[in-house]
Amino acid sequence: MIDITIRLHNEDVEPLHRCLDAAICFLQEWVTDKDPGRAGLLSALRRTRDAINEQGYEHIVKEPRP
Repeated sequence: MIDITIRLHNEDVEPLHRCLDAAICFLQEWVTDKDPGRAGLLSALRRTRDAINEQGYEHIVKEPRP
């Protein structure tokens, strides 16, 4: 298992969240129809999205960008 820490600025959270949702939707179809071996990737993306939701946007990196 790989543990990755991502630091996000508040304005970057929404685009990332939309990308994760799109990837999850795509993989749901792909895993179901063509490649059940990708189920691990699908669950990892869901966990990432859920972790971002649990943090709440206002709690993710409040420091100004360089």
